[in-house]
Parts: sequence; C-alpha cells; structure tokens
Amino acid sequence: MARKGGRNKRGPNRSATRTTRSTTASERPLSAVPPGGDDHTHDIDSAPDSAIDTDQHDTADGDHDFGNHLRGALRSKDLTAFTTLVSSMLSVTDAWWIDDPVDVTWPDDDLEDDDLDHDPAPLPLSRLLDFLFTTSYAETTAALHVVAALLPDDDLDHDPAPLPLSRLLDFLFTTSYAETTAALHVVAALLPDDLDAARVRRTLATRRHPVPLHVSGVRDIAVEQAASIGDDLGDGDNILLGLTWPGIGGVTVVVYIDEAFGTRVKDVFLLAEPFEDVCERYRELLASEGRTTDLSVITLADARASVEHALERGDDPEAFPIPDDWSGAGGEPLGWPMAHPFVEMVLRRMPGGGVPVLTSSGFPDISSDEAVDEFLASPHATGLGLADDVLEDAAFLVAGAAEAFVGHPWRWSPVQVELALTQRIPWATDATDEALRAVEQVLPAFIRYAHQRLAVPRHATHETIAAVDEWMPEFHALCATPAIADFRATASMIAALQQGDFGPIMLHSLAEQVGGPEALDALDDAPLPTEPLVLDHVPADVHPVAREISALVDGWLEASPRVAHLGAVRDEWRTASHRLLAAAAANDPGWLRRRASVPGRACGLLWATGIANRLIGPNGAARAKDLAADFGVSGSPSTKAEAMLRAWANGAWPDVDNLRDPALLVSTRRASMIETRDAYRH
Repeated sequence: MARKGGRNKRGPNRSATRTTRSTTASERPLSAVPPGGDDHTHDIDSAPDSAIDTDQHDTADGDHDFGNHLRGALRSKDLTAFTTLVSSMLSVTDAWWIDDPVDVTWPDDDLEDDDLDHDPAPLPLSRLLDFLFTTSYAETTAALHVVAALLPDDDLDHDPAPLPLSRLLDFLFTTSYAETTAALHVVAALLPDDLDAARVRRTLATRRHPVPLHVSGVRDIAVEQAASIGDDLGDGDNILLGLTWPGIGGVTVVVYIDEAFGTRVKDVFLLAEPFEDVCERYRELLASEGRTTDLSVITLADARASVEHALERGDDPEAFPIPDDWSGAGGEPLGWPMAHPFVEMVLRRMPGGGVPVLTSSGFPDISSDEAVDEFLASPHATGLGLADDVLEDAAFLVAGAAEAFVGHPWRWSPVQVELALTQRIPWATDATDEALRAVEQVLPAFIRYAHQRLAVPRHATHETIAAVDEWMPEFHALCATPAIADFRATASMIAALQQGDFGPIMLHSLAEQVGGPEALDALDDAPLPTEPLVLDHVPADVHPVAREISALVDGWLEASPRVAHLGAVRDEWRTASHRLLAAAAANDPGWLRRRASVPGRACGLLWATGIANRLIGPNGAARAKDLAADFGVSGSPSTKAEAMLRAWANGAWPDVDNLRDPALLVSTRRASMIETRDAYRH
C-alpha cells in the first residue's frame, strides 16, 4: 500500500495533530525505551541500585534481557517511560486485543485433570520475546523487547494470537525480581478487572523490593484538567488531560482522535510537563500557523465522553479499516493501541455524564439528500454547464461518499478529497460515466458550498480545492481502468438483481454481444446483404484452402434439409460465415497453413456463427451433434473452431456467445435483441 520515499497515495498519512505537535518524534516517550546507554538512561535517586539491578541474579538469558529492558525504562530520563512500557505489554494480551483471535493451542493447555493442583510453571521469557519478534503490527512496536509469543518456532508463520493475560501475570508472579515487582505495581493500577488487580496486590504484599515513587504512585494518578483542540476541517481533535502523578508532578496526556477514517483514537503520547505549560505551547503554535481553531478548556466529563465515543466507534465491527502503515507525520510509530490500558485507567478516574465535544459533534444534522437539494439550489451549482440529471447524479456521488465514509456530507478536507477520488467514488456502484466525468466540475463547487455552510476559513478551503487538482488525474485514470469499470457495472447489476430488477444485467449482456452500449443503441434489424468470400487482405497462399472451406459451408446451407426452413436467413448466415472466415485469415493466416481437415474447419465455422446467432443448439435450426455428423466430425464442433476464433480475436479465446460484432449477426438475431433491449429499457 505504501509508496517508498514519498507520500502514500493509497493511505493518507495525515499528521496526528495536523500541525500542532509540540514534540519531535525523538522526544516522544511512548515508544519503547532502549535498554542501557548514556543517551537513554540515568540513575534514579529514589530507586536504589538493588531495585533496578539484575546482575546479582543468576538468570536465564531471556530473563536477563527482560530485566535489562525494564531497567532501561526505570532509568529513563522520562519518568513516564516505565508505565507506558508496561501498558504496551498489556495491550497485546487478550484483555485488550482488538483483532479477531486466532485459534492457537498454547503450551500447557492440554493439562490432565490431575495436573491442575500443581502450581503453574513460569512462562519462558524466550517464548515471550519470540511473539513480538515475529509480529509486524504497530501495537507490538513498543512492546517488542518485552512481550513474548508462546508459539513454537515452527508456528511463526501463523498469524499472531493474543497473549493470555493470565500467562503474563503468572510469569510476573513467579519471577521475583525488582523489575517485575515494579511492573506489578503498574499492572495493578492498569487492570480493569478488580479480581485480577486484587490478585496482583496479594502478590505485591509478599515482595520487599524498593520501588520508585513515580512507579508505585501510578495507583494514585488523578486527572485534574482537560482541554480540546479542534481542526478547521474536522479531520480530528486533540484531547489534552492534565494529570497529577506522584513522583513526577504535572503530566499531560495528549489523545488524538482521528476522523479521516471514521472517529477513532489514532495516537496517544505523554509529556512529563504541567498541563498549563503544554497548553501555552499549543496556543503559541496555533497562533504562529494562523489557525482559527483555538485550545478550549473542557470539563473532565466531556473529555471522557469524547475519548470513549472514539473508542466505541473504533471498536465497532462495521468501522472502516485503516491503512496498514498508519503512522505519524514523520513516519514514527503511533502510540495507539499500545497506550490503551493506560488510557482506560485514566478514563476510569474521570467523572461520567458528559457529552462528546469533538469538532464533528458540532456539525448540523443533515442527510446527503438534503445537502444535494441545498447545493443544487445554491449559486455554487449554477453556471457549471451540465445537464440537470448529470449535475444531480454527480452531486449525489460527492455527498454520498462523504456521508458514507466520514458520517457527514459537508466534511471535506484534503485527506477526504484524496480518499474520495482514489478509493471511493471510482468504485461507486451507481455511478454513470457522465456523472463520473462531471465530478471534476461538481466536487470543487460542492466543497465551496459545504465550507461556506460550516464557516470554514478561506485558506482551508483553498487547500482542499488544491487537493482536487492534485488527485483528479489519478481519479480519471482509475475511472477509465477496465477492471474498475467492470467492478462498477457488476456491483450495480448485483444490487439491481437483489431488488428484483433484471434490466441492468440483461442490457449489459446484450451490449457485450454487439460490442458495447453504443453499438446496442445503434442496432437495427436490416438483413445482411448477400456477399461472396472476399480475400483481398488475405495472403494468396491460403486462398485455396479458404475457398474450399467456404464452398463446403455454402453447399451445406444450400442443400441441408436441417436448415431449409430458414429461407432467406440462410443467405445471411452464409454472409456472416464469409466475413468471419475472411477476418480470421487476414488477422492470422497461419492457422490455414497448418494441416487440418477442411470439412472439420467448415463445421467449426458454421458452429461459431450458428451459436452466435442462436441457429445452432437445442432451440436453433440444428443441433451441434447433427452438424458434426453432417461433416463427419467426431466430438464437439467447438474444437474445430478454436484455431479460427483465436486467429479472429488476435490470439485471445473469445466467448462465442459474444462475438461483439453486429456485422456477424443475422437479422432475426438482431431483431430479437432489439426487442429485449427495448423491453428492459421501458
């Protein structure tokens, strides 16, 4: 999906805060903290070496690596790093896993009944680490050095399954190190289940390792303040939460709720800075960029309602999928869903009863039908020079795309323009070719109308219109792609069939037989003229064999009692056969230079033109087996037509029912098609 070295045109890579980030990727603490190294660690005064040193233990290699990763987080200059690392560990357990679970047999799942009284063995850490080493999902990035897969090595090609929370807890319970004790302090605060949390606290009561206050104090984090930053175009909102965190002081959580792919949490990061300081930096940044959207202080209840609304929408089974490479503005990994356990803990400590205060929450309630009616009656729709029906159809395509994918027909931004033109409208099942061509004129006009109704700043409208110009060439290329055009036609026909309407599929079938909709429109039922075999464009060396084939065809049509009742239609069938033979010989005379039975070729020619005109078959003038018998052909006559048809179709194997050329159809066949065409049109 992604394009290396450039902007991803299949999955827009919108900045998590659009232009309001206050930290660079390297400063953001939510990614996993590398162990050791002067650049990443320093001694923590509140934690003695014994609390963070594992060298004194005789550990296995996996356990030693695990201790190093936790120790690195404990020593990080960012005092929130250890908590975010533990949150990452929990986010890939079955308590928070967001994908469909995979049926995996975990080690020890087949215990006998008499084994259940034994204490569980500790989970091997090497298995824990293998899980993340073989998993490419974004949610495992921060936990890569810590959490494990329990899958055996020969199962590593399988899709990853969630790590059972009970297994992770058992490992922490049975590995009594200072680092695991610190992790249990955070786990106890983050677990949503009271029974699980009580189990952790009982284990902690038996531990004597000293723990830094910023770790043990997670249980006493309090949410004091909240603010929101909207977006001029409604692509997303930042919810800022001001925390009081024992051992640190003021900490600010920034939750970005993206609405380009439906309302959902996209990013979370923590700043070990007071809420007021972070808000002031955001205000300065907004002012420097000329943004009209300001930072607004909101109630804790409304902040909670806003985030919970995004969580519910993102977890909805009907939610639209997000790009596989969803990332931040600089390509850095996002902090969601790795921060899911931490965010849920914070939400539980906030009052309920609020309402969402997202930018989109303030949009007026209007359907796409109502929006189209308003647009067509507005000055924006006049002067486009389009027929009324085409203008209306194109407006419905535009408004419908926005309503179906982002919930409101007026929500248009550069991201939504890109998505609409490259991933949505070209595949619209109800789109006519005329309406698709009109999108180039209608979309900019509709955006101006929608932005005027929403009072969007002029510069944001210009930015959105510029995106139309940027993506329109790709839109036209996609609309012209045969595969996509076939998809639209097929999907439209299926939708009609589901409603009991056979018209679209019947008209499509007729058009395929004569070469397209325009040929179907121009179809007449005039008899084919009587024509001799014309070999003007055929190499002279194959003229004799071509004339032999033609002579056998003419003789059968003239003398066979099977077709005597056709009367003048026999002359038309003869003309169609002459035309097909001459065209095949002109395109590729090689098939006539190969040794083959002349009667067999004559039989194949009559079969091909007879099938196309419904003159051969159960309801035709003659049955295929009788035709074969008349020419002494054993087996199906279709085998005798293959070389000729491939030559006529320039190497392709055509559907003999759809020769796509009215010049090869007799008048009775065309009359029947015209009758069917008119019946399904009217």
